[in-house]
Amino acid sequence: MLVLDTHPAAGTDAGVREPIAALAEALTRAGATVLRQHEALPDLGQAHGQFRDMLLTILSRGAPNAAPIDAHAWMALKDAQVRLLRRWRALFGAVDVVITPAFGVAAFPHDDRPDWATRRLVIDGAEAPYGPQMAWPGVATFPGLPATAVPLGLTREGLPTGAQVIGDVFADLTTIAFAGLLEQARLAAVPR
Repeated sequence: MLVLDTHPAAGTDAGVREPIAALAEALTRAGATVLRQHEALPDLGQAHGQFRDMLLTILSRGAPNAAPIDAHAWMALKDAQVRLLRRWRALFGAVDVVITPAFGVAAFPHDDRPDWATRRLVIDGAEAPYGPQMAWPGVATFPGLPATAVPLGLTREGLPTGAQVIGDVFADLTTIAFAGLLEQARLAAVPR
């Protein structure tokens, strides 16, 4: 498996990184091959930029004063999506699953302000913008890969945190089964 806990487009709080690192160590002790990098890993920063462009196009559809993109720009994003999926398929030829944060911070107070630019999160004690955190769910969402969320426990502050287990395209049962194995091995927290 490949374990990633940093992203070039989004910060990741220690409260999220530490449980993922502990999981990686436990899996290594149990005999699993745990990688922290792989040459076939797609460029996450580039992929996030394309995902952001597609997501903003979708979210702004029908909004007043929205500036729609033309069909050629949309088709270029769809082409990028297919190229990205091919890169992921190559990676999944070498690993069974990829484990990443589901979000760069643990649970945080609800903020429903419609303007995401005004939303803030705290990452390692410093204020950070909310929007870039879409990079973490976008790792799986943009290329259309299955992901299963796994609770890993509580942060030092008592907030729930976890990870997402990402699999190859159409390998939904693999991510679900892996999450189940983590629970059986008591490496995933059982929600109460």
